[in-house]
Amino acid sequence: MSMSWFLACLMQLNVISPLFMIPLKRYSIQNHDFWENRKIPHVKPLPFVGTILSYVKKPIHEVDMERYKKFGRIFGHYEGSKPVLMMGEPSLLRDILVKDFHIFPNRRTFQVGDRIIDKTIFVVQGEDWKRIRTVITPTFSTGKIKRMMSIFKDSTETLIQNFNTAIQKGEAIEAKRIYGAFTMDLIASAAFSTKLDSFNDPENEFADKARSVFRPKFSWRTLTFFLFPKLARWFRISFFPPSATNFFREATLSIVTERKRTGQTRNDFLQLLMDTAKELSEDPKSELDLKDNEDIASTYGGVSTDHQIFKSVTKKNLSLDELVAQCVIFFLAGYDTTSSTLSLATYELALNPDVQEKVYQEIVDTLKEANGELTYDTLKSMKYLDCIISETLRLYPPVLRNERQSVAEYTLGDTGITIPKNMLISIPVFAMHRDPEFFPNPDKFDPDRFTPEERQKRDPYCYQPFGAGPRNCVGMRFVLTEVKLCLAYVIANFKIKKSPKTQVPLKFLSGQTGLLQLKNIYVSLIPRDNNPMDSAAFMYDRHYEGTKPVLMVAEPSLLRDIFVKDFHIFPNRRTFQVGDPIIDKMVSVVQGEDWKRIRTVITPTFSTGKIKRTRNDFLQLLMDTAKELSEDPKSELNEKDHEDIASTYGGVSTDHQIFKSVTKKNLSMDELVAQCVIFFLAGYDTTASTLSLATYELALNPDIQEKVHQELVDTLKETNGELTYDALQSMKYLDCIISETLRLYPPALRFTLEERQKRDPYCYQPFGAGPRNCVGMRFALMEVKLCLAYVIANFKIKKSPKTQVPLKFLSGQAGLLQPKNIYVSMIPRDDNPIVK
Repeated sequence: MSMSWFLACLMQLNVISPLFMIPLKRYSIQNHDFWENRKIPHVKPLPFVGTILSYVKKPIHEVDMERYKKFGRIFGHYEGSKPVLMMGEPSLLRDILVKDFHIFPNRRTFQVGDRIIDKTIFVVQGEDWKRIRTVITPTFSTGKIKRMMSIFKDSTETLIQNFNTAIQKGEAIEAKRIYGAFTMDLIASAAFSTKLDSFNDPENEFADKARSVFRPKFSWRTLTFFLFPKLARWFRISFFPPSATNFFREATLSIVTERKRTGQTRNDFLQLLMDTAKELSEDPKSELDLKDNEDIASTYGGVSTDHQIFKSVTKKNLSLDELVAQCVIFFLAGYDTTSSTLSLATYELALNPDVQEKVYQEIVDTLKEANGELTYDTLKSMKYLDCIISETLRLYPPVLRNERQSVAEYTLGDTGITIPKNMLISIPVFAMHRDPEFFPNPDKFDPDRFTPEERQKRDPYCYQPFGAGPRNCVGMRFVLTEVKLCLAYVIANFKIKKSPKTQVPLKFLSGQTGLLQLKNIYVSLIPRDNNPMDSAAFMYDRHYEGTKPVLMVAEPSLLRDIFVKDFHIFPNRRTFQVGDPIIDKMVSVVQGEDWKRIRTVITPTFSTGKIKRTRNDFLQLLMDTAKELSEDPKSELNEKDHEDIASTYGGVSTDHQIFKSVTKKNLSMDELVAQCVIFFLAGYDTTASTLSLATYELALNPDIQEKVHQELVDTLKETNGELTYDALQSMKYLDCIISETLRLYPPALRFTLEERQKRDPYCYQPFGAGPRNCVGMRFALMEVKLCLAYVIANFKIKKSPKTQVPLKFLSGQAGLLQPKNIYVSMIPRDDNPIVK
């Protein structure tokens, strides 16, 4: 039944019984002089309906905007004969919602005798509300939400499949319908661990009953509730269809009974609520985590909830009806509002491609750092995505008004306005969010309004998408996690564009009861080629060399297996043998048992003791080592000597056990020559590039250069100016600089011992890892360290007019990093700490 039906009935009564209508009309207008007598701007009322007739003709938010512009931030209107004060002044709302919460502790009175609806957190009042809120709040803590992330992800991945299905069918993307199916499925899983498929089965009973609650147009229930609230309570006429609430009540009771009987548990809202109630009843002194709740409030509203009011609550449990009631309202409240927000955010991204590209890049950058894994903490770090959601909620708050009811007479600040007990205060959230004094150019979609700097410029009470004060939305964290995760998935998977069916501007439905109800929103979705949500995009990259497939792997946990644990499966590098008697016998090319034997001979050549024997050349050292090993085949590699340096420049054990089987430890003449050739070739260009790049970075970072120079001075004071092998080894900050140069840029502190221990060692491999890492690592590092020490001791390194920032590199190289010319300026130091 609609408003037209109600008015037709009144007209018939007017014709049939004029004598009856006269007193009824007088009764209906008995308070219509309330605002006039108090000299408060107000909307002129009509008999019987007051000022609500406009809501049938236009969406509520449009009516509120017109009245807000006409009468200002404080004005009166009427619901039937009942006066209601519209309040949009932030300074007064701070008092109403927080400071004087004891005067305005309740929302509108919704109790009509329904055993479930009357016990929901939105309706219940007084001490019962405090007790229920105390139990519910911990259910939405960060820790509890994290326990439900698998539910969020499962539903979101199904959403992406549904979008892809619609794209493949060539259908226009009807965002509200598909997002509605997503929120329905997620909320059913999250509330009751009930698996739905509302996209492919839209007529399932869960979906049908939930939709019946949010069907548009004023019903006879709505009219009775607003115009004759006493009549609604006398006859127990519920605001929601009883068939829907009874269905959810029976479903919840059935699940609770079954879980108590079997002892089964789930990671859903119902279970978390049962567990929290049990924990609090066993430990009544448990307190709310204030910081946990206020962290998110500071972003999406910025309003303290003043938890002191909960200190008096000693009984912290729920009855069975109260438990069922919270699950029912959790399901109903989380369905339509969330799907609308997602649809509207998607719509705005379609209209603002620059904003979409910026948030896409944030997602890409964030996921690179997280190896493609989207966790709760990863989501929390996406600040621009927060801004987009905040701006969507500003332009399109899902709940158009917030309400509070007084329990005593109250004077509004210094306005001179005094309101009586039981006065309903209605906060026009939509109109406040479009107030140009609070939000310049208010109809523009501009996420930058919600940077921390911009938020601090505004009164936090002018922005209330989730209400404010102790009775704000308790499920705010859940909703925002759902919205952020979903949008991150959609943006990562698709480019969002306008379609021929996209409406600009949007149109909304009229006849609603406080919720923003949009008509269908259509957009186009174009699948992205590279989805940063796919963790494989960061761990593996598939490509081809000609027709040969090659797998790129960058996941440290897998590299640990490939390089060390399963080295027997991956013992060789790429096959380079081409029949050349020298190239084919180099340690970097040779394979199998020959590689083991040659590596066994070469490795001791680069030991600490051999490196210190600087008067001997590599050829002589290699010949000496081969001779020693052939005379004493039982001689072992010095594992500690090798691993000490590996822990600094890679931190990866090479597992020398594989060399235990080598019994023949000598080299042929060709093999001896081959190692000398590769030693020359491998040590030339790579070392020169490292030295050039380290020098370049020191020129660009004078503070780092000064710090390492001081380390050099201090070290040489202790050694009387003699730069020995051991003196070089003690220069830990010089190690950090070389390590960072080898990694590629940022601050050298990344490579302190403490920082290295925070990372998987297999994510840093300048010399490879495992048994086939660079055998000449120690020699190369000693060369670089000694050279840099001498240069830093002798010169101040500075940028020159020809220094390129950023650097440019040569293309067409075969696996080696080739910088173009690097220019710096060198200024001789007056005091050289090295004794010549």
